[in-house]
Amino acid sequence: MLSIVIPAYNAERTISALLESIFSSPHSKTYEVIVSDDGSTDGTVQIAQRLGARVLVADRNHGSARARNRGVQAARLPLVVLLDSDVVLHPDTLGKLRQRFSELPPHSTLIGIYSSRPVVGGFSAHCKALLDYSHWAAVTSQQVSTFEPRCALLSQETFRRIGGFDENV
Repeated sequence: MLSIVIPAYNAERTISALLESIFSSPHSKTYEVIVSDDGSTDGTVQIAQRLGARVLVADRNHGSARARNRGVQAARLPLVVLLDSDVVLHPDTLGKLRQRFSELPPHSTLIGIYSSRPVVGGFSAHCKALLDYSHWAAVTSQQVSTFEPRCALLSQETFRRIGGFDENV
């Protein structure tokens, strides 16, 4: 159903929480989880492998755009979820993304926002979540001019049509 692509660079402090939130969500057995490691020098690769992700390893750090592109190119399923390695999902996040995406016109792209109730606590996490949530909750249009790949869903076909992420930025 979904290929989940996670670019990661030295993410050993955060990748476990994200992967555990993915693998504990409903229908997780139908997800393909790809960690596109971008030349990490810490334990990111080993943690991702131990937790059951398919891991692509780069020879050195090339940047998140290349890591995302490599992950999507390796994905086997028609729908791709992009997640940053420091995101933690609520149990129903992927189901809600899938449901909402099915209601949109072809070639749409869906971006997620931080929850007003972040999974991971702490003052900074709550401030960032509330700032992002209050901004996006006020948006009434279904069309926005930005794309935030920290939590996004699009089809492989749409990704190919737009040419992926610019690796020179």
